[in-house]
Amino acid sequence: MTYHLGNKYLTTEEEQLAIKAILTMPEELRVYFQLLLATGIRETEGLDLSPSQLIKDRCSVHVFGIKGSNDREVPLERILFNDLLKLAEESQGSLVFPNLYQRLVCRAWHKVRPCQKPIHSLRHTFAVNLYRRSRDIKLVQYALGHKSLNNTLIYTEIDQSADLAKVLRGS
Repeated sequence: MTYHLGNKYLTTEEEQLAIKAILTMPEELRVYFQLLLATGIRETEGLDLSPSQLIKDRCSVHVFGIKGSNDREVPLERILFNDLLKLAEESQGSLVFPNLYQRLVCRAWHKVRPCQKPIHSLRHTFAVNLYRRSRDIKLVQYALGHKSLNNTLIYTEIDQSADLAKVLRGS
């Protein structure tokens, strides 16, 4: 498998391979990477996640924005949310992922996709996938917590030549 290291996001094929690799990881790492891919939260937003940010009645996570971004609430699939609850209960502490730290997750992800900013590619992948499904740039902006739409546009820079061809050719 050759990775398109120039891409800020994972291609569909790369994403499928990454998911297979994630599923073989120890539980805490697996849930952490699944959370990043499912929500687009930043690496440190995930590492700093506390049990109090898990909103049980809405099956969502409240993300405190960093780097000047907005706070936001991101819904999760029930299975992933239950995995987070389980880890939070097991940790009995202030963090959902008490055994993870930046260097450890970087090394683990580097084995899956070696590149300069490997984990951040999950945030870009989330943004591209959400935009492709919704075609709503404001929704992507909210999900990423961006105050500026210009920042969001950076995350949705995708090869749109196929989309352009469909529009111009009417297919």
